[in-house]
Amino acid sequence: MSAIDGILDRLGELPGVRGSGVATRDGMMVASNLQGRFREDAVSGLTSFVVLTTRRALADAGEGPELTSFELHATHGRLLIEQAGDAVLIVITDQFVAIDDLKRAVRAAAEELHRETMIPETD
Repeated sequence: MSAIDGILDRLGELPGVRGSGVATRDGMMVASNLQGRFREDAVSGLTSFVVLTTRRALADAGEGPELTSFELHATHGRLLIEQAGDAVLIVITDQFVAIDDLKRAVRAAAEELHRETMIPETD
């Protein structure tokens, strides 16, 4: 099991989490634990669209293109997107999740993911 898979498995054990994944900013799913409930291409495509259009809107508004986290709240759950270095961490929840606790866990997982996947600089 890779470090990324371990992070996703731990997230999947949290109450209210229905799936998670790691994707590139342009929408390629790197790893996922969607528990057979969601299509990888749909999740990564939606995530890519949200990240790219939100970054563009922020840049147009003069706020800079950096997007660190995003939460989409729908009737039956939430989609959390957290920047993790050059990738994004995606977490799908049910509507009953304790969101503040989960957001802390997702942020910590994104930081761990960033550390685990960093490419060391060479001199």
